[in-house]
Amino acid sequence: MQIQYKDKLGGSIDFSDGNIRAVKVTGAAPQYSIMSAENIFGSGSCYISERMKSREIVITVFIFGRIRTGLHKLGDIFRPKTTGTLYFFDDDIKREINCRFERIDGAVASGTGKADIHFLCCEPFFRDSEEKAGYIGEPVNLWEFDDWELPQEKEYELSLVDKRNAVILNNGGHVDCGCVVRINVSHEVSSIKVRNVTTGEYMKVNMPLAPYYFMTIDTVNKSVILTHKEAGFDQDIAETIDAGSTFFTLAPGDNRIVIETDDGMGGVAAYIGYSELYGGI
Repeated sequence: MQIQYKDKLGGSIDFSDGNIRAVKVTGAAPQYSIMSAENIFGSGSCYISERMKSREIVITVFIFGRIRTGLHKLGDIFRPKTTGTLYFFDDDIKREINCRFERIDGAVASGTGKADIHFLCCEPFFRDSEEKAGYIGEPVNLWEFDDWELPQEKEYELSLVDKRNAVILNNGGHVDCGCVVRINVSHEVSSIKVRNVTTGEYMKVNMPLAPYYFMTIDTVNKSVILTHKEAGFDQDIAETIDAGSTFFTLAPGDNRIVIETDDGMGGVAAYIGYSELYGGI
């Protein structure tokens, strides 16, 4: 597996190539805690996998060749409290995690060439480096049913799919993940509602959307932005969020996402991008 680090200033290091090589990584595996409880039936325990508040990753490296040259290279990249991204990838896995460099420990100072590089990850889950996406407004292939009647409570959902304003997004990660929805229209609408039918959550924005604007609903960073297509300026319209709305997530598995307006769905198109989250490598 290859491991790389890139900081916010453009510096980078590949721990799988060159004269500084990773020989051990701790903290990148899925983390679990055990909660014990007692009741009238005795005592027991269960695994809790989603209660991580942060993650510490330690990469043990060995400097091949001149130790002093390796130390200078590490010092150029790892400055106190700098932030960056760790990348882990091979033929099957491409994941990344934001982190902050904390310190370098070990025996480098004593001349052995071995050291532990510590990173603190405030967001404990790894993102898939390859973003997935779905589109609303493109043709949708419907199944054909012979001698089968759709339950009445599902007719509304199928009508939404038939109007091409719904898409199925599969979250193959370990936990819920956010998404970014970018919406365009060919005619003005008075409001936009994006609904996750699977979870029951929705985001409704009571703001007119005209053809020369596009709207971005970012449920990862929790923002709603209106952007002028030609001028390029952004306007924060979070104050127009309807009561009862939430920055919805995509649950593990299939999620049906629907876009609704008060003015009909003709001429509405959307791009929905998301990165799956994993508890480890």
